[in-house]
Amino acid sequence: MRAYKSDEEVVLLEGAIIGAVVGVAIALIKLYQQRKGGAKVMEAIRAGGPEARAALDGYVAPIYGKVSANKLLNTLERYSWLAILGDFDALESEAEAADGMLNVVTQLRLQAAAGLLAHRTEERDLRMMKDAHDRIHAEGGAMSALVKKIATQMVTLSQALQGGGIDPGVLEKVASRASQSGPATQAVLYRLLARVCQANNLDGAGYQAAAKQALDRLV
Repeated sequence: MRAYKSDEEVVLLEGAIIGAVVGVAIALIKLYQQRKGGAKVMEAIRAGGPEARAALDGYVAPIYGKVSANKLLNTLERYSWLAILGDFDALESEAEAADGMLNVVTQLRLQAAAGLLAHRTEERDLRMMKDAHDRIHAEGGAMSALVKKIATQMVTLSQALQGGGIDPGVLEKVASRASQSGPATQAVLYRLLARVCQANNLDGAGYQAAAKQALDRLV
C-alpha cells in the first residue's frame, strides 16, 4: 500500500478541499441572505399590513421565464413565501411561467405544488406535482438522479393527502431535506408533512411546531 501521493493527486485533493470550503462558504452566505430577506417579510407579516408582498418582491423579484441555476434557491424561497402569504394565484402563475434547465424547473414546480398543497388540496395542485414528477422521470438523465428521488418523494406525499397511507421513511427523508433548506421552504415542507400526517391519522404536531419555529426564528 502506497504511503505517498503523487503531485497530481495532491493537486486534485487540494482542489477538492478548496471546492468544498468554497461550497460551504457560498451556502452560509446564501442562508444569511435568506434569513435577512425572510426577516423583512416576517416583520411586515407581523405588522399586519399589506407590505409583506412588497418586502418579498424587494428581497426576491419575480421571474417570468428562464430561471438560472444560481437563482434556484432564492426562487424556491420566493415560491414558499408566496404560499405562506396565501398569494396562490401569483404562485401558480410564476411556477407555470418558469423556464430553463429541466432540473431547475422541476424543483421549482415541485416546491410550488408543495406550497399549494401545504395549504389546500386542489386537483390542479396535485396535477402540477404529478406533471413535474413524470417529466423529470421521462426526460431526465443520469444527472437528474437526485431530482428524480425528490420528485418521487413529493408525489408520494401528494398522493398520501388522499388518505391512502404513507411510508414513514418518506416523511423522514422530506423532513431531513427541509431541515437543510431556507426558512420559508422549511416552513412549507413541514406544513405539508403535517397535512399528510393529519390525512392519515398520524401525529403531525411535531411538524407543525417545526414549521412555526422556522418562521419564528426570523427576527
